[in-house]
Amino acid sequence: MEKQRAIEQYLRLVNRQSISETEGEITFGDFLYQEIQNIGYFNEHPGDVLKVPVKRSKGIGSNVFALMKCEPPTDETIILLSHYDTVGIEDYGGLEDVAFDPIELTRRLKENPSRLNIEAKMDLDSGEYLFGRGSADMKWGLSAGIEALRHFEEHPDELKTNLLLVSTPDEEVNSRGMLAAVNELLALQDSGLKFIACLVSEPDIASDRIENEFRIHTGCAGKCLPCIVVKGKETHVGEPFFGFNPNLIVANVVRRMEWNPAFSDVLGENSTPTPVCLKQADLKSSYTVQTPIVSYAYFNVMTLTSSLLDVMDRFIHEVTSSCDEALIQFHERHKQAEQRSMKKINAIIPEIVVLPYPELAKQLQEMNVTLKADEGILDVRERAIDLVKRSIEAFSSDDILVVPFFAPPYYPHRTENANQPRIVGSTKKFIDLVASQTKFTVDPVYQGLSDMSYLGLEGDMDPKQLSEWFPGFGSLYALPLDELSRLNIPFLNLGPHGKDAHKVSERIDKKYSFDKALPYFILMIMILGEAI
Repeated sequence: MEKQRAIEQYLRLVNRQSISETEGEITFGDFLYQEIQNIGYFNEHPGDVLKVPVKRSKGIGSNVFALMKCEPPTDETIILLSHYDTVGIEDYGGLEDVAFDPIELTRRLKENPSRLNIEAKMDLDSGEYLFGRGSADMKWGLSAGIEALRHFEEHPDELKTNLLLVSTPDEEVNSRGMLAAVNELLALQDSGLKFIACLVSEPDIASDRIENEFRIHTGCAGKCLPCIVVKGKETHVGEPFFGFNPNLIVANVVRRMEWNPAFSDVLGENSTPTPVCLKQADLKSSYTVQTPIVSYAYFNVMTLTSSLLDVMDRFIHEVTSSCDEALIQFHERHKQAEQRSMKKINAIIPEIVVLPYPELAKQLQEMNVTLKADEGILDVRERAIDLVKRSIEAFSSDDILVVPFFAPPYYPHRTENANQPRIVGSTKKFIDLVASQTKFTVDPVYQGLSDMSYLGLEGDMDPKQLSEWFPGFGSLYALPLDELSRLNIPFLNLGPHGKDAHKVSERIDKKYSFDKALPYFILMIMILGEAI
C-alpha cells in the first residue's frame, strides 16, 4: 500500500462532482472506468472492467465492476462495495465553488469558520481533517477499493481470492444502482464466481463513537417511508367551516409522528432514530382563495426488528388519533366562532374515513378501474402520491378520505448477518490482530442507510405486502426479492473515521483514515479470504 498514491487517488475522486441525479453523476462512471483501466492488471485484462448503464429518472448512470482474479485460480470472490454519488451542495452557500476541493475548502473555512460548530472548528484548527462533499460519504471508500486493487496487483502472493470492485450510483436517492447490480452479480455467480463475503467501506459517522475506539459494522438498519394522502372538502376562505382543510389532518399527523419514540426499534444496545417528516405539502398548483383539496406527508422510519406491517399498524394508530383530534378541533372552534360572532355560522357535518391503500385499491379493482401515475413526474415518491390521488378521485367518495401507504424506497434491515460464521470469525481474528495498535468493537447495526441492505434478505418477506402497500409496485417501484434471496452475501463494514456526512462540515480524519484504516481495509480482505 502506498499512502501518498492513495491520498492522490482520493482527492481526484472527491474533486470530481457526482451529485445524485446530475450530469456529474452520469459521467462519473466513465471517469471511474478510466481510473481503473489505468491499473496495470486491467491494461492486461481490459475485459474484466465493465461499465453497465443504469436507467434512471433523470438520465443514465453506470455501475462499474472490476474483477481481479487471483493465482492459482479459484471461484471464491470478495466484493468491495461502494457508491460514488453524493448529496447536493446547496448548504455550502458561498463555498459551493470549492465544496469538492478539500484543500481549497479547508483553506477557505480557516479564513471564515463561522459556518462550523465548536467541534468542527477544533478539527479544522488541528489540521488533521479533510473537509468537503463526499470526503467521508463515501469517496474514501471508493479510493480504498481502488488502492486495494493496486496493492494486490503489486503483491499477488497475498491474494487468495478474486476481488470484485462494485461501485454504484444513486445510493443517496433510491439505490437503483445497487438494485440493478443485483442481476449483474447473479450473472457472475451463475458464471462460476462464488461470493464468500462483501467488504463495504462506509464511514463510521455515528455521534456516539468513543474516542480512540473504532467499529466494525456487521449489519445495518432498514428504512421505510409511511405516507398519507388526505382529501378534504374545499371551500372559499370566507366560509372556512363549510369545508375541511386537509392540511389540518396532515399537520396533526406530523405533530404526532415527529420524534415519536414508539417508532424507535431496539435491538440489544442499539436503537434507531425517532421518525422525522421528510416532506409535507398540498397539491394546489397556484394561489387561490379556495382551501386545498389534497395534502400529503411522508416520514422517515428506520427499523431493526419491525416488519413493514408492524410500522404500518403503529402509523395507522397515529393517523386515526390525528383524525379524531381534527374533528374535535373543528367542532370546538366552530362553536367558539359562533359564540364570538354571536350568530350562526354555516358548517358541514364532517366525517373522516381512514382508508388504507390496499382497501382502496381493492375497491377500485371491483369497480374495474385501472390507473397509472403521471409519467411526467420524475420523483418516484411524488408519482406514488399522484397515483393515490388519482385513486381517490376515481373512488368518488364524498367523505374526507385519509389514505395511509408506503412510498418508495424500502431498505430491509439486515441484523441477522452478524451471526454468519465467516463474519463472526473474521471480525474476531481482525480485532485480535490489531489489538496492540487500535481498539475495535463489533457493532451489529450500521445506522446510516446503505446498499448493504440489498446483499440478501432476512426471514420470509411476503411479496404481497409490498404489492399491496406500495402503490404501483412492480412498475413504479420494485424490489427483486427472489434475486436478493439467491445472493445472500455475508458482509461487514470497515471505513474511515468521518464526521457530519451531508453537512457543510463533512470531513474525515486523514491521519487515521490513511495511516490505519486503509491498511486495515487491506488486512480485512486477506482475513475474509482466510489468507492469514
